[in-house]
Parts: sequence; C-alpha cells; structure tokens
Amino acid sequence: MTIAILGALFLLAFIGFMLGRSQALELTGKNRMSSLSRPILCGTYVALWSGLPALILFVLWIAFEPLVLEPVIIADLPAGMSEDAGSPARSVFADIREIAIDGAGGRRIDPAIAAAADHYRRLKSVSFAASAAAVLTLATAGLTGALARLAAAAHGADRAPFRPTRPDVKLMILEREQDAT
Repeated sequence: MTIAILGALFLLAFIGFMLGRSQALELTGKNRMSSLSRPILCGTYVALWSGLPALILFVLWIAFEPLVLEPVIIADLPAGMSEDAGSPARSVFADIREIAIDGAGGRRIDPAIAAAADHYRRLKSVSFAASAAAVLTLATAGLTGALARLAAAAHGADRAPFRPTRPDVKLMILEREQDAT
C-alpha cells in the first residue's frame, strides 16, 4: 500500500514537471519570460512543490502512525491483558500486529487478541485511506499552486516597465517623455 501512495506521488510530481516545462516553453515562445527562466527549471520547480511537501507529510505519517495506533489498541484490551504474565504492553502489541499482518498461522490465540488484531487491521486501513487522501491532496495543491505562481511570474514579466511612486521622480519621467515626443 505504501508503494501505491509513493507511485501516485511520483506520478503527480512527473506530471507537474511536464506541465511546468510545457507552460514555460509556451511562455518563452511568446517572449514573455526572462532568459533566467528556463523550461527545465520551471518544470523542476513545479515538480518539487508537488512532490516534496507531500513526501515529507507521508514520511511523518509513516513515522508517527505506530505511536498513535499502539495506545489505542492497548487501551481497548481487557483489563490486565496488557500486563498479563509479566509481558509488557509492547510485547502484546507486537503479537497483535503480527497476527493482524500474518494471521494466526494455525496457532490458537486468545479471542481478545484476535479482536484487537481485527481492530488494528481496520485502523490501519482507515489510516491508509486518510494518508493517501492527505498526501495526494497536498501534492495536487502544490502542483496547482506552483503552476499558478509560474503563470503569475510570467504575466508579471509582461507588464509595463517599473514606474516609481515618488512624485518628484514621476515628474522627471514625465518631463523626459515629453522631451522625447
């Protein structure tokens, strides 16, 4: 499942690169952008804004997911089970996770542990769906935001030359324009 999210994330980053590059090529062809704005740099800019924040979110999600799920699963166990027979809660959680992922393997397990393993599976599937939605939403937002900033920068390069706001400088510019005509 992690591979699916990473694959979709890299696909969105690649699409962002191609869209940014094609937008830069289109705008460069119309002579709107400065020579500093190269199409590959624009594509890389969009790809990074699309992929990097989402990748950071995904890594943080993966890192902190066990820290959130373990207390929830342990809290749902019957009283005394988490510290049963001298086994610490981490050991019980490791057994629950192993049963949830690999199955019972033909061995007889406590019904409370089986129920906790089912609960863990459900929480993992909800966590996967939430992480996929959050990561892909952030990647899409980064892609559209970077494309919008790229278009705004291109339109800013097409504007009239800079006009100062100080009145005395404005007067000097107006006098020069009148002298030129």
